[in-house]
Amino acid sequence: LPCNPGLSGAPSDYRVIDTQTVVVAKTNNPQNVLSLLKLMEALNQRTVSLHNAGNDAYYTLCALLIMCNHRFDHVKPTDAARGKRS
Repeated sequence: LPCNPGLSGAPSDYRVIDTQTVVVAKTNNPQNVLSLLKLMEALNQRTVSLHNAGNDAYYTLCALLIMCNHRFDHVKPTDAARGKRS
């Protein structure tokens, strides 16, 4: 999806990266939809004060960077839903 935050001099062709799309692609499972908390647990990351816009943005970016840097296909949707960590 194109996104233009209206910044002066910024390119107008930004793209949105959906972390859920990355999770599905990395796990090759379209049923693997996780909350931010379950995603961070699946990535063995601790969180503090979720549902705060700044924290959620930070943790979402961290999750995206981790998923781009590591294999993520070992996480099963049932494991993540139960809070299990590999």
